[in-house]
Amino acid sequence: MQRLVLGNWKMHLAAGETAAFLRDLLPRLPRRADREIAVAPPFTSLPAARAVLGDGPVALAAQDVFWEDGGAYTGEIS
Repeated sequence: MQRLVLGNWKMHLAAGETAAFLRDLLPRLPRRADREIAVAPPFTSLPAARAVLGDGPVALAAQDVFWEDGGAYTGEIS
C-alpha cells in the first residue's frame, strides 16, 4: 500500500502567496517511491498552485466551501 502525505493551509494564503510557498516548498520535499505527496490549497488558489506544480510529482487536491467567514473548518473554505 502506498502512503499519502497531504497538506492543506485552510484559508491562510492568497493565490500569489500560495505560488511563492509552493516554489519554496517543492525543492525541500523528499522524492520517495513509497508515498504520494499532495497539497490542498484554498479553492481560490487552485489555478496558482497548478501553475507551479505542473505535471510534477506533487499532486493537487481541492477543498470545498463552507458558510462561515473563517475558522478551522478542515477541508473547508469560506
